[in-house]
Amino acid sequence: MKKIFLLGFLLLTVPLFASRQVSDRVIFNDRQYNTLSFPLEIYFETYPERRPEITHWISALTRGYIATFEVINNELILIDIDENFLNDYLWLGMKMAFFTGKINLINGEATGVNSGFMPIYQNYLVLEVREGVVIASYNLTAYEYLQSLIQAFPEGSSAQNHFIRLLEELNRRQ
Repeated sequence: MKKIFLLGFLLLTVPLFASRQVSDRVIFNDRQYNTLSFPLEIYFETYPERRPEITHWISALTRGYIATFEVINNELILIDIDENFLNDYLWLGMKMAFFTGKINLINGEATGVNSGFMPIYQNYLVLEVREGVVIASYNLTAYEYLQSLIQAFPEGSSAQNHFIRLLEELNRRQ
């Protein structure tokens, strides 16, 4: 009986601990956007010994910090981060030369379609970054964004099927 109670308790409370993560921010062309990407995480994957210990764990902020970046002369620069997070390895004004990839920025209202922990937004601004330099930027509609996610996963995978279902739901709502 105790095992059944414990299992029931866990099944009911686990969703309470699953939270949408607080976004980092990027200032691009004098406008601030919330991100769906976390560029500093690449740094800490490369240098795990440099990740400061998280002293105050919050379910919506499991990485332990909120960073703000600005694109200055096409370079992605760290301009702000929680004060208690700064140490010998990170400093303001640091070019994110270790980062190569795409940064997806929220550029519109939520569509009403939810991917689980994150709503799908009307529009996205995507920054393509190579070694800390923004080499391209472009806009995607919610439809195009979901299409890009579908193409990013192997055919028939559960992730691809999830994004196909979201795209179908988005089409039904429009």
